[in-house]
Amino acid sequence: MTRASDGHLLDARSTLRHRGGSKIKPTGTGAAMTRSELVQRLADANPRLTRWDAEVIVTVIFEKITAALLRGDRVELRRLGAFSIRKHDARIGRNPRTGESVAVSEKHRIHFKISKPLHDRLQKQLTA
Repeated sequence: MTRASDGHLLDARSTLRHRGGSKIKPTGTGAAMTRSELVQRLADANPRLTRWDAEVIVTVIFEKITAALLRGDRVELRRLGAFSIRKHDARIGRNPRTGESVAVSEKHRIHFKISKPLHDRLQKQLTA
């Protein structure tokens, strides 16, 4: 077994292992992971956690991230990335069907910037 750059263990089949030794298998389907799948994988990877405990953990983390973003704070998760709010000023847009000018109001959008270690790891794995 080898150790990944983030401290997790990798076995010969590239199955990610939690530091405690439990396996975290990559889905590899290219499909998005849903919240319930995240909860289930967290519970499966940590035998001491019940599914209910995992649900509470995920809910609290998402609520704290949401509350921080609503306050206008930046949320940084090391080795994953950073969430922030970006303001987009009001502008004049075009209706693509008619070509007519349309006033587009000011908007605030969530922006996610991937961390450099994760970006490098993804590029290495996806180009291999």
